Amino acid sequence: ITLTNQQLNLNNNSNITASSTGTGNAGSITLPNTLNLTLLNQSEISVSTSKKGDAGSIIVPTAQTINLNQSRITASTSGEGNTGVIALTGTEKIELNDSEISNAVEKGVGNAREITLNTPQLSLQNSSITSSTAGTGNAGSINVPNSQTISLNNSTISTEIQPSGIATEPSNINLTSNTLNLNNNSKVTASTAGIGDAGDITLTNQQLNLNNNSNITASTAGVGDAGDITLTNQQLNLNN
Repeated sequence: ITLTNQQLNLNNNSNITASSTGTGNAGSITLPNTLNLTLLNQSEISVSTSKKGDAGSIIVPTAQTINLNQSRITASTSGEGNTGVIALTGTEKIELNDSEISNAVEKGVGNAREITLNTPQLSLQNSSITSSTAGTGNAGSINVPNSQTISLNNSTISTEIQPSGIATEPSNINLTSNTLNLNNNSKVTASTAGIGDAGDITLTNQQLNLNNNSNITASTAGVGDAGDITLTNQQLNLNN
């Protein structure tokens, strides 16, 4: 599915979906010319596979703004195929409010691939960016490579091997920005409760602020090691 609109607005349970329920691969969803992407009120862009075919990718390469409000961008596999990547560019900002970006192995045998967000301003309000596996397959990594400000408020960025999950490779979190703000119970976590090692967390920021019960954790409750946490900061502030 390729949509060449400069403005794309989805509202009130609207969706764009590419899926495979057979042996063939699902297509990707690509928005090559979209400058402003807005999803509102339970709208969704998704790719999925439930059989042997692979799911496609979700690619937004040139947007200026991406805004999700009570909406989702997801890739998933519940069969024997892999998911594609989620690669979003917002040259001005990417904002999530009560929303989710996720890549998941829900069950079956397949790998989830990485989530990459390229934007100078990433803001999450009561939202999550997650990569997880509950089947036999790896969860993908989460990368925000070149941001000015990443701000989470009561929000989560996480990778996870769930109790039923079996993974052979860790799923890492890499966040690079001038400033990283974690506020009001926000979390950056990499965990395993299944079979396989949790991912590493690498935060490279000039300033890292953790406020009001926010935390960064790498943990294991299963058959696997916890990952490493590497903080490269000129200034680290912990408050409440």
